[in-house]
Amino acid sequence: MSEKLNAEELAEIVQLEQDYAQVKLSIGNIITQISDLDDKQAELESQKFALLENYRELNEKNKLLNTKLQQKYGRGVINVATGEIITQ
Repeated sequence: MSEKLNAEELAEIVQLEQDYAQVKLSIGNIITQISDLDDKQAELESQKFALLENYRELNEKNKLLNTKLQQKYGRGVINVATGEIITQ
């Protein structure tokens, strides 16, 4: 002979199963979001390295231009608005 749960017990079990399902879904959503963030972080790291390389190249061009201009005009400060060189 089989016994049957009463309505309250069955409702508790059903509620627990629903709660488990909701928690599992939430965990899955969080894992997906973390994965998306990892991808975004990798993309940003790549952009950062490209920009840092560009910055180093600009810095090198700046040094070369400064050297060239110092050889031609001597040491001084350039007013970039007017092009005037204020020698020191």
